[in-house]
Amino acid sequence: MTTPDYAAAWAGLEPAHEAAKGYKHYHPFSYAVDKYVEEAQETNRIYIGVEDFDAQMRGIGRKHLVLLNGYAHSGKTLLGLHIVRYNKRKNVAWFTRDESAEQVLANLASMDANVAAADLERRIQQDDQEAFEILRRVATEEFPNLAVFEERLTPSYIEAALDEAEDAWGARCDLVVIDFVRLLEVGEDMNAKFDFVKGLSLRRGPVIALNQTSRSAGADGRKLTISAGEYGGETYASFVLGVRRKLYEYTALADELELKGRGIGKAAADAVNRLPAVREQIKYHEHTVTVNAVKVKRVGGRLVDEIDFELDHKSGRLTPLGETDIPRAYARRGFTQRKPIYEQEEFEDY
Repeated sequence: MTTPDYAAAWAGLEPAHEAAKGYKHYHPFSYAVDKYVEEAQETNRIYIGVEDFDAQMRGIGRKHLVLLNGYAHSGKTLLGLHIVRYNKRKNVAWFTRDESAEQVLANLASMDANVAAADLERRIQQDDQEAFEILRRVATEEFPNLAVFEERLTPSYIEAALDEAEDAWGARCDLVVIDFVRLLEVGEDMNAKFDFVKGLSLRRGPVIALNQTSRSAGADGRKLTISAGEYGGETYASFVLGVRRKLYEYTALADELELKGRGIGKAAADAVNRLPAVREQIKYHEHTVTVNAVKVKRVGGRLVDEIDFELDHKSGRLTPLGETDIPRAYARRGFTQRKPIYEQEEFEDY
């Protein structure tokens, strides 16, 4: 059996490329070979830092737009900061009108040093030199190439800021974070905003855009689906991650059960019987943020069901929980067994 001459085969594609010269829109299908090889060989990718997600997404590369979808106060910014922490040596431009550069620094310092944010602020007020050193180390050593822009979210400002950042770094931007899409000063509607961030990913590299989901897509805290994006933003994205707090789902369910339990008959009795299990879920998920992958547009990649992260309320740090793990704050309250169980299908009755 003879060895295939790949060099000759590759050269044979060149005439097809030449045939496309002079056209503005048409390219022969063989043109996709170069593009796919370029994408597949790209090594400078952004990873989430969670094995299940990274195995299916296989990194976020150029031309990729990632939406972090979630209701208000669901943990979108915390997840964005978690991703930045996992990619410390990357050139990252964070655009926000929702946070200041000082807030981003305080959040990252608390997360990285695993120090309660309130304690860090108190120590700074008291001229604690060790606390000053934490801030200095985080800003200059841990995240030397993180640039936070908080002035405007207009296209011209974003492009100019990226030009300056890349000039300062002496290299291209590895990741752009938009916090969040609704605040972009682009066009008349959300479709125009999503069109801009998609175009930004094509021009400047990977974009992670935080996006607040439409409340009409479901109650706060419910599991995120592909239809939960606002105004169809998910159609622009290569990947969509849903971020939620199960705490809000179980709190709403507990309120419904309490109300139903005030009645009479079997339905009221069932509600009263179910209430303790739901209240236990509230105690547990007070300390979690939950993430799932509802769109993975990587060939061969699959969707990822929900993964609970332990939320450290003091530092803001997120830590993925394994099947047998429980949040440390929950364990400190005397609970040592696996997380409490409440059958999901029981929600459908309420």
